[in-house]
Amino acid sequence: MTTPTQIFIDCDAKDFSEAFCDSLLHVQQLIAEEIRSLVGNDESETERIKPIFEDVFGKAVSKHEKSGGNFSDYHSKELQKAFSRGITLKEFQLSRLIHISGLAAGHFSNSNLKGAFHCLSMTNRFLGEYRNNNELYEYFDKQFEKREQQTFKRDTLLKLIFGMANQGYNCQHYNIESSSICISTRLQKRKIQVDNKDIFRYLHESFELEHQWKERRKNSGVMIETERSDMLKLIIGMAIDKYDYDPNSDTNIATGPGDYGISAKIPCHCYVHHNVIRNCLKAAKKIILPTQEQ
Repeated sequence: MTTPTQIFIDCDAKDFSEAFCDSLLHVQQLIAEEIRSLVGNDESETERIKPIFEDVFGKAVSKHEKSGGNFSDYHSKELQKAFSRGITLKEFQLSRLIHISGLAAGHFSNSNLKGAFHCLSMTNRFLGEYRNNNELYEYFDKQFEKREQQTFKRDTLLKLIFGMANQGYNCQHYNIESSSICISTRLQKRKIQVDNKDIFRYLHESFELEHQWKERRKNSGVMIETERSDMLKLIIGMAIDKYDYDPNSDTNIATGPGDYGISAKIPCHCYVHHNVIRNCLKAAKKIILPTQEQ
């Protein structure tokens, strides 16, 4: 096993800056050796690898600032997206080394020795991790096929229908029929066909279950395929009509964890996690998009 490079700076040296500069240069030379080991002397490959870490980290920071929540969740998702584009874990970690050693050099040039030493220490630690993670690289570099959720509990879809109709169309127990007609009409304008009688039936059932949902959180119930299809069309239709969901976009605030997401807007007793909502809408897209293209 290769041991991490030790940072050694002679604190008694007359020129501390010179000693620090030598240590930083040594670490950067080790990183350059790792780059050559991975891509040889191909400069285009080196340039491809350099921005990987900054791209993943930057997108995670941007989404966290916009929507709040747990930063590590955003970072993990952006990293998974990078892996899906063919980037390897080893390339990501090498890019991180390049980036942080560059920060160390930047702090040093700006006379911020505390920041420079902190980044140099991080670079040293990450260099040790980079050299000793072969088993982890093998695991992450295997082709990963994410299975999309295809089955949903009946309660899950009814809660979404109830919550979205209640918040988006002011549907109440006394105006279910008129709300059903309104929703059906608005969805038809978007080329999504759901009969107002079916909408009425789903909403009526939802209002009858509302008290039970307040008492228990576990979802249950199964559906036949035609009913599942109609429910999903209704959900994606309302998402497009009232919640700014764009079925042609890879990123949607409507399916996120923030205050503008569907999950945050619907009543708490019919709460559905934003990941489940995203999966419902992904399944619904497969139903409506071929129809809309005709």
